[in-house]
Amino acid sequence: MKTKYCLKIIFSCIALFMFSACNQDEINRLQKENEALKSKNRELEAQVAELNETEQNKFGKAADLLSNAKSAADYRKAEEAFASFAAKYPISSYLEQAQKKQDDAKTKAEQLEWIDDQRKSIKTAMENKDWNAASKTVWLIRKVISKEEYDGYVKKIYEEKNKPIQTTIPSLLRKGLSMYLKRVEIVGEYGGIDASIDLLLLRDKGSTICIQYGNADNVNDIINGENLWATFRVIGKVGVYTNTGDIFVQAEKIERVK
Repeated sequence: MKTKYCLKIIFSCIALFMFSACNQDEINRLQKENEALKSKNRELEAQVAELNETEQNKFGKAADLLSNAKSAADYRKAEEAFASFAAKYPISSYLEQAQKKQDDAKTKAEQLEWIDDQRKSIKTAMENKDWNAASKTVWLIRKVISKEEYDGYVKKIYEEKNKPIQTTIPSLLRKGLSMYLKRVEIVGEYGGIDASIDLLLLRDKGSTICIQYGNADNVNDIINGENLWATFRVIGKVGVYTNTGDIFVQAEKIERVK
């Protein structure tokens, strides 16, 4: 009886082992089939990509690059795309169009690169305070840049060229006629006003200078309010009274600072 029972156990183990072995073989087979399917799928995807990369499709992609180009780098990419098309399809019906568009992209890229070079020249000239060189370069590119950019350059050059010299009232009076027509910025305490002749007096450390404020910005700051202890900042050009030889400042802007 025990012998029969043992034999049953042995046969059961053998059957289980054989089933397990068969099951593992099946798993291995399925894995191989799965890998083969993946490989086939990759091949099909590559074939689809190749089919999509037709002559017309490649020309269209290059044309899109050109139509969407904004910078010199964009136009260079379009130029390269048309050059690649011409090399790959030397007998294409699109070849003549591709070559023309390639030339157009190259011309536009060169133009934008030239403009960028001029912008760099303007920046360098302004950093070196070479206002004539900056102005000449701005005038040179006026027809190939926007009106907004051109006006911006003109305004910036003017402002930088005419940037006021920051000085004090005593120093300005000491320099006298050597400051004639120069644009200055001074700060001083209120010293009196004669509204009948648009005249404001500013004081600083015992020195007093006349400020002619007719047509200046922010004149209401000195006409209205209590000025006895006020301090003003003035920007304007230095002038000279012909009858006395004394200098004054023709104000462009008057700002009450305290």
